[in-house]
Amino acid sequence: WGIMARSHKLEELLEGRTVLEVGIARLAAKKANEEDIAKLREITELRANRRNTKKRVEIDLLFHFTLVEISHNKLLFRFLSEFKRMMRNWMLQGTSDVQYDTAAAEHENIFSAIATHDIEKAELTMQQHLERAYERLSRALLIRRGASRKKA
Repeated sequence: WGIMARSHKLEELLEGRTVLEVGIARLAAKKANEEDIAKLREITELRANRRNTKKRVEIDLLFHFTLVEISHNKLLFRFLSEFKRMMRNWMLQGTSDVQYDTAAAEHENIFSAIATHDIEKAELTMQQHLERAYERLSRALLIRRGASRKKA
């Protein structure tokens, strides 16, 4: 999936992540204990302190994989792991400082929902986060295509 040269593959990744991660957010909000919440808080705060692109992406992935750990469902962890390489590529291609700050704020909203065990808000904020991430990546790819056409 050399990322997402084709929009249908990007849409498939969004659909797969949405089906999986909205459910993960739901379970995390339902099952998170104090230790889980403390761990997720620590990772959420890490995001705001990093400007290195590769480091940002690794912390972003860590946030999503911590959510699946908090869901206390090992099978979901295995499912999400199947998406990891594609997720990393997605994040690397669609990340700028502004986009990073936006995603960090979205993660804070997801964290807040989970920390308060608000299942509906956890589902909604994850759904919105994934839709916005898809929009950010789509724009970034369009800009890159336009820039590469101008060079040609």
